Amino acid sequence: MNSIATIIWRDVRQSYASGGTWLPVIFYLSAATLFPFAVGPDRALLLQTGGGILWIAALLATLLPLDRLIQPDLENGVYDQMIVRGLSDEMIAAARLVSHWLRSAAAACSLSGQRPDGAGRRCPRHVAG
Repeated sequence: MNSIATIIWRDVRQSYASGGTWLPVIFYLSAATLFPFAVGPDRALLLQTGGGILWIAALLATLLPLDRLIQPDLENGVYDQMIVRGLSDEMIAAARLVSHWLRSAAAACSLSGQRPDGAGRRCPRHVAG
């Protein structure tokens, strides 16, 4: 269990140090901002389609850093060292998925203003901004 936490901490720390965490956030904000300009000022249409578009933008934003999730460590031999130390492929993949969520999806979900328990209620104004 300690090795999983080490992998997660390493990935999250590298992501924040390299500045790669902000790319999904910027994509999500730009997609959410530009969608009303593409559809037009029809309030009923925006209310009907806005939620779905925000979820699609959030899902697409989480796909942006996937190439940096695995490729640098494959090239540097980090995966080989983890396997030599006795970590299974499944354990490494699970740790990478958790770290990917912590660095990209958590930021996009926090920007949406929704509660993480899925209750669908908005956050108070002083929390959501």
